[in-house]
Amino acid sequence: MKRDIRIDFLKGIMIYLVVLGHIGGYSPDIRKLIYSFHMPVFVFLSGWLTSFNRTRGEQDKWFRNTFIIYVAAQAGHILMSFVIAGVSGIMHGTQPDVSFLSCRLLIVPEPILWYLVSLIIWRFIAWRIFRGRRCATFVILSVVLALASGFVPLDREFSFQRTFAFLPFFAMGVAFRKENLMPRLQKVPPLLAVAMFAAALAVAYLLPWNYQPKVHYADYEGLAIRAVQTVMATLLCFSAIRLPLGKAGNSYLYRTVAECGKYTLWIYIGHSFLNRLNGYIVAALKILMPDFDMNIVWAAVLALIYCAICIGAAKLVSKSGLGSCRCSSGPSCG
Repeated sequence: MKRDIRIDFLKGIMIYLVVLGHIGGYSPDIRKLIYSFHMPVFVFLSGWLTSFNRTRGEQDKWFRNTFIIYVAAQAGHILMSFVIAGVSGIMHGTQPDVSFLSCRLLIVPEPILWYLVSLIIWRFIAWRIFRGRRCATFVILSVVLALASGFVPLDREFSFQRTFAFLPFFAMGVAFRKENLMPRLQKVPPLLAVAMFAAALAVAYLLPWNYQPKVHYADYEGLAIRAVQTVMATLLCFSAIRLPLGKAGNSYLYRTVAECGKYTLWIYIGHSFLNRLNGYIVAALKILMPDFDMNIVWAAVLALIYCAICIGAAKLVSKSGLGSCRCSSGPSCG
């Protein structure tokens, strides 16, 4: 599939919002708006960028490589936790707290790394079970599973709740690609897409819950909440995707954001480590600037810096001759 700069532009925006959302420290209302649509859009793109033209061997290679990336990143986070615990113990003259070292590390992904585990499961379902056929059935079944999964008493184990809560968006992305529905979405008038996005965002803001997979429903109210969240996120997802589907811009900003969208895997993995150091970075800023107070402006600047660091690292690795670091879709590699 020929690379579409408009999709890269959209991916660039979404991965920036992922980083910004993880930094936090600013108004929870702003984070609520970000979380109402940024992951549904990213998951949709993962489905849309899932190619069914790959051979069985190429699919197996993708599973193997993605699993290796996940294991390496998970191991990196465990090592970082161990180092931080050791340094903290030395500074405070106490024994390092290594309670995090348990067998749960084998089944519970580091919080930010859940996406890789979910993506492996989503693509296994798409490639091995549906195999690009019966898209309507895939979408309907994914919605049923998304609503029913909340009754299962699992949360982060194997990324269970997030995998199934976001599965409908992945299935819709697959359906849009297989049924060639993007041109139809492009026919929606831009002003209507803007109005729909603004209206859905306003409703999402007024709802008393953030769009995050709820752990094991306590009652049927949880089922109703997830159903409403899924509907609102779907409206936001489609309207957000429609907005950049017009004529691709040629401005420096547009091309820069699109370039960022080519390195989403590096930003996704890299910022997970930078985010672990975020508290120390903020503390250092407070020492340098006594009046420093984290807000959305500072968070936005830090998010830009984190993205730039990750892209710079990717380019350095590429220049070192270790191979190309660009990916067709980052965490959602086609």
